[in-house]
Amino acid sequence: MPSEYAEKVLDQISTVARRGIYVLSEDVQESHGGRQTDVEVKVVYPTRDGKTVAVSLLETRYWRKFCLAIGRPDLAPEHEHPSARLSSHGELTEGYRKGIADYCAAHDRDDIARAMAEQDIPVIPVLTPDEALQSRHVAERQLVRCVPHATEGKITELRNPLHSAGLVREQRTPAPEIGADNSEVLQRLGFSKIEIADLVNAGTI
Repeated sequence: MPSEYAEKVLDQISTVARRGIYVLSEDVQESHGGRQTDVEVKVVYPTRDGKTVAVSLLETRYWRKFCLAIGRPDLAPEHEHPSARLSSHGELTEGYRKGIADYCAAHDRDDIARAMAEQDIPVIPVLTPDEALQSRHVAERQLVRCVPHATEGKITELRNPLHSAGLVREQRTPAPEIGADNSEVLQRLGFSKIEIADLVNAGTI
């Protein structure tokens, strides 16, 4: 699949994935200094094979599962309150980061992704544009398809994720060719059909 299309499609696919969206209640902000954590949320870590994984372990249950899975139960103390997952972690921050980083650096990206998926832990691979377009996620949801184009043959387009629910138009309107709407636009601006024809004959448009 052409890389230029892959890059454009990935820009749209990955927009949400690149954003850490979470909400802190006033109580949590007050109890933990009002600061949001960047330890487990919207963080990527390099893996042994030079790739990366995205880590999102905001909830206590997932953090504990992850720590057990990597053999570091000491990073998830039993007495920790669930709200601590929304805090800045203070002096514990560097230890948490190191624990995650050491594990990722010792394993390949896809092996990590497989192991985490088997245990329902939200650590996922960061894909290249071509990998994203060829991924099972995109294929199962039919997010990408090839459609005919008047001058370019077949082109790749990203489908609206709501298409499977019947909430959006199945067929998107292709972009018009250059000058295709000249007549309509000029008529809206007050030009008569005769005046438009004169412009066409004169090579102005």
